[in-house]
Amino acid sequence: MVLGMAGLSAGGTALSVMGSLKQAKEQNKLAKFQAKQLEQQAGQTEAAGQYAALEQRRQAEILQSRALAIAGASGGGTLDPTVLKVISGLAVEGERAVQSEIYNSKSQAQAQRLQATSTRYEGYQAKKAGTIKAFSTALSGLADAGGMASFGMSKPAGGGGSTPSYIDFQRGINRGGFN
Repeated sequence: MVLGMAGLSAGGTALSVMGSLKQAKEQNKLAKFQAKQLEQQAGQTEAAGQYAALEQRRQAEILQSRALAIAGASGGGTLDPTVLKVISGLAVEGERAVQSEIYNSKSQAQAQRLQATSTRYEGYQAKKAGTIKAFSTALSGLADAGGMASFGMSKPAGGGGSTPSYIDFQRGINRGGFN
């Protein structure tokens, strides 16, 4: 009977250990998948930023062209210093907008890549913690099974009935001694 209980305890421990290891592996796998998604999003963010920058540049060129056309149509001359100053200001402002789009997209992509690295590290830590938990469970379960097999059932000091002295041992209570 006692050995059967010890065997059941060892079997339960083995299942618990396998469950902990499987859970740790799956958490790590999920973290790697999430990190890969974040890295893909970072690439998409950069691509969208480059497209937005190209659109900003196109809009700035259209605005400069329009200003030049209006200046020419007004009869003031396209090489007038004031007209050139306005067009130059439009070009500078357009380039600032282009560079801002590029900077913002690269910053956001970098944050996504850092998040991917962090997620990957969390998965590694979860796997490591799960492995430690599994070994801890294994050692504890083996100690319990060994205790059951070693202590078995004992008779209380009064002689009436039998109690599992191992349970008493685990609780730190001695209700009849270990015979």
